[in-house]
Amino acid sequence: MVSAIALAVVITSIVFQHRLSARLRAENQALREQIERLAAANNPLPKPGESPPPSAEHFRELLKLRSEVTLLRRQQDDLLKQLAARKTPAPAPRGDADESWVQKVLNSVPKEQGAAEATCAENCCVAR
Repeated sequence: MVSAIALAVVITSIVFQHRLSARLRAENQALREQIERLAAANNPLPKPGESPPPSAEHFRELLKLRSEVTLLRRQQDDLLKQLAARKTPAPAPRGDADESWVQKVLNSVPKEQGAAEATCAENCCVAR
């Protein structure tokens, strides 16, 4: 009797696995068909390195832009050569007025000496 029960359990599990396997195969097939439909509906992107050849209009525009870049680079080179060839002007001669002003500024006493430090301390700028 125990063997009959064991045989029934084995047969039941085999039938259950067979049905489950058949159901999963059907679901898998349905999903594959859905993937094929979606792939056909979408325009596939070109693979890296594979680009469609440019149209005649795009090709003309590309050539035009390349020639424009070449022209701009030549102009840049010419301007850089002109700038390098230019001499640096000599500094202006120092006059008596300039020296007297500098001496006046250097010898003057700040009006509110220490005010900047106090303000800075109040604003927590000075390390404590």
